[in-house]
This record gives sequence, structure tokens and C-alpha cells, in this order.
Amino acid sequence: ISKDVVTFLNWAAEPELDERKKIGVKALMLFSTLTAIALWIKRNRWHTLKSRKVVFNSPKNWQQQQQKKN
Repeated sequence: ISKDVVTFLNWAAEPELDERKKIGVKALMLFSTLTAIALWIKRNRWHTLKSRKVVFNSPKNWQQQQQKKN
């Protein structure tokens, strides 16, 4: 019976706790959804730049390539 009394007193001390929990769950779902959307957009937007192949031709190699072409 003491556990029931403690539970009731705890609820009586903070009656808005249930409402805050519901708001917290809604906020968590909203932020998770927004994070997932943001990550998906980031992957699609930067995909073209991240998948490019960048080749550095030093001046020595560039001169050799120009001589081969001529």
C-alpha cells in the first residue's frame, strides 16, 4: 500500500508530467523525421561533388602530356 501512496503523491506533485511526456514523444518523433530528411537531402545534393574524380597533373606531367599530343 505504501507504493500506491508514493505513486499517488508523486502524481499529485506534478500533474502536468503526463502532458510533458506526450509533448516530448511528439518532439522526438518530429526531430527524428527532420533529421532523416536533412540527411537524405544532404546525400542527394552533395552526391555529384563527392563522386567526382579529381586528378592532379603536376607541371612536369602536364608538359610531357603536351609533348605526346604534338
